[in-house]
Amino acid sequence: MRQYPRLTVDMKKLRGNVRAVKELCENAGIFPAFVIKGCNGIPEAIRAAAEEGAEMIGSSRLEQLRRAKEIAPDIERLMLRIPAPSEAADVVAVADISLVSSLKALEFLDAEAGKQHKKHQVILMADLGDLREGFWGSDELVQAAMYAEQKANNLILAGVGTNLGCYGAIDVTVEKMDELVKVAEAVERAIGRRLKYISGGGTTSIPRVLAKDMHPRVNMLRIGEGWLSARDLEDIWHCTIPGVEKNAFILEAEISEVRDKASYPQGVIKCDAFGNVPTYEDRGIRKRAIASAGKVDYGYPEMLEPLEEGIEVLGASSDHTLLDIQEAKRELKIGDIVKFGMKYANTVFVTGREDIAKNIIE
Repeated sequence: MRQYPRLTVDMKKLRGNVRAVKELCENAGIFPAFVIKGCNGIPEAIRAAAEEGAEMIGSSRLEQLRRAKEIAPDIERLMLRIPAPSEAADVVAVADISLVSSLKALEFLDAEAGKQHKKHQVILMADLGDLREGFWGSDELVQAAMYAEQKANNLILAGVGTNLGCYGAIDVTVEKMDELVKVAEAVERAIGRRLKYISGGGTTSIPRVLAKDMHPRVNMLRIGEGWLSARDLEDIWHCTIPGVEKNAFILEAEISEVRDKASYPQGVIKCDAFGNVPTYEDRGIRKRAIASAGKVDYGYPEMLEPLEEGIEVLGASSDHTLLDIQEAKRELKIGDIVKFGMKYANTVFVTGREDIAKNIIE
């Protein structure tokens, strides 16, 4: 295992972020499911959630839920990705509750739960316009709810939920939450009882909670970025969860070249290694450095935030990150280490790499 690039995980910050999210949600009457897919379900995140009393952990990956079951067996596990038929046995074995968007899925989960002599909880997903998973229209969803409630022998209808902002980039507005609650209440009238959960999305729903205009019936959120990275919420939605700290995950990379170079490529510009045609600004000769990490390691160079003033990320290839260090506050040289704060997408890439070193700070 090489020393760099290296992922530093600050356990104190992670644990503090769990506490902060719990407090925010509890004060608003919301049950938080702590989603670990944004860090590939690394054991450190699971332990942080467990140590601070998380009652539910969610992921879209069965392998991550299986790891959560081993590390924190007493915490409920939520399967976020709608199950495919080939996954039915594993979903029932590993997850306590899953998000479902078709009658067919209810049928194969019911059959599999019977084989395993289990009761499996389901949340029926309503598509409110983001155009990812979910029943299209309340009538179809109510029919599925009636099946789960009255015909399925091994399913428990736990609630109704939605997803917003992941595909269609639809904002979580007061009107969308009203729409979700209307669908849930239609289900409640049909089945004759109150649902345990009305799940109003994920971190993108936090602005409604902070603004104190979340519908009072929405009582569950599936929160990942809000406690793992805490950057997208601030940069895109311009709000922060009190007590949540950024930089629980930091990428460290080693400088492998330092040289004064032109800032504008010389020759005919065609496309880069990923088939894109980038644009450049001619700033004359500038001091530049190369850090030994690239897009294969962290995905998106434009999302990295150098943690030293005067260092600018210019771009990256597969394995190299190009930095402008003309205004750096220290004289950087080959062998020096530079640190970067990461957004959600960067963290997904970095934590999924087996060849990146890991440094755990307790």
